[in-house]
Amino acid sequence: MTREATTTEQQRATGWFTAPPPHAGLSEREERAVLTPHPQDLRVALARYADARIEDDRHPTEATARAVDDATYTLCVMTGTRNIPQALSTADALLSRHTTVFPSRTDTAPSQSSDLQAA
Repeated sequence: MTREATTTEQQRATGWFTAPPPHAGLSEREERAVLTPHPQDLRVALARYADARIEDDRHPTEATARAVDDATYTLCVMTGTRNIPQALSTADALLSRHTTVFPSRTDTAPSQSSDLQAA
C-alpha cells in the first residue's frame, strides 16, 4: 500500500480532509500542512456554538459562559483561527466548498402507494 493510500485511509478514519482552508498569510507549504475539518463536524461545532450563545444570552451563568468559551475554542481550533469572527468566517468559507445541491422536485404531492391501506 502506498503512503498516499495510507494517508487517505487515515483521513477518512479521523474525519479530517487535507484541503487547505482559506487562511490568509500562510505560505503555500504551510497551507498544504493544515488539516481541514469534515463538513459535518464543522456544522456540529457551529450548532454547538450557536446553542451555547443563545443559552448564555437567555440565562447567563458560569456554566453557560463556560459552554460558550468551550464552543469558541473548538471552532477556533477546527478552523485554525484565533478569534470567533475569524473562525465563523473561515467555517463559512469551508462549508461553501462542500455545499450539496439537491435537485428540485417538480412533484410536491406525496406519492400514493397501492399497497398502503387506509387506517
